[in-house]
Amino acid sequence: MKKVIRILLGRYYKVANTFYWKMVAIVYPIFFTKKGTLLYAGVNIGDSFQKIFFKYKRVIGFEPNIVNYKRVSHYNRLKGVNIYNYALSDSKGKVKFYLPDNMNNDASASLSQFSKNNRYQSREIIEVNAINLCDFLTKHLITEIDFYISDIEGYDFKVIKTIAEKFIYTKKIKKMQVE
Repeated sequence: MKKVIRILLGRYYKVANTFYWKMVAIVYPIFFTKKGTLLYAGVNIGDSFQKIFFKYKRVIGFEPNIVNYKRVSHYNRLKGVNIYNYALSDSKGKVKFYLPDNMNNDASASLSQFSKNNRYQSREIIEVNAINLCDFLTKHLITEIDFYISDIEGYDFKVIKTIAEKFIYTKKIKKMQVE
């Protein structure tokens, strides 16, 4: 069905898709109760984010690439939504962020250098601010997470290790999705 709609709408598909998800975000709270906290690591340009954020009372997102962050920062105007321009890591400070040559809104950008065997290679390296997720959550008094989504290209495990003791082992995260 999605393929048929894409063909029918042609170049207007992206605009129609965005409009559709904005309408869903408006209507959803009328029929459903919002859940607690969504933590979304690796928002990118918001394609997947726009399909879920409205289901939660409190939304915390992270996108280290400044170009992509500017594209999603408009969500910060919404009540309960905060997207931060940080990379998540196991430490705090300035880090190298490798942008791929895939021309897909840097969807495969990573704190890790691309291997020579990878079909993508770095077209640019930028410096971004990194934070320790557990330190961030503690500072912002976040004690439970209903849904943790992580799509941070190879750094997922390092970040999860920072929250393991306080959130995972104590079952303070209800649901996790790691890509």
